[in-house]
Amino acid sequence: MTSGNVGRALDGSARHRAIGFESVADVNAFSRLARRVLDVALASHFEAFDPGLVGDILVHVFDDRPRWTFRRTRLVGASDRHFDYKAERNRSG
Repeated sequence: MTSGNVGRALDGSARHRAIGFESVADVNAFSRLARRVLDVALASHFEAFDPGLVGDILVHVFDDRPRWTFRRTRLVGASDRHFDYKAERNRSG
């Protein structure tokens, strides 16, 4: 590390910026971006699959995991809602 880098790190530290590590805001920003990227990737895969397979995955696999985070994303959530009318989702018991 050069003296210039050390000076910038110390100056950042004086402004409550972590030295050599990401701040909480940096990690949260990356997390939001990664979630959007994964939403697009999952939705792209679902689009490439046969609709019956996607329905089976969403109904028979992820209905048992109600806290699966991607149920609430924009694209995967839309795919999930598409299968709400299916008889498999309306079974009782």
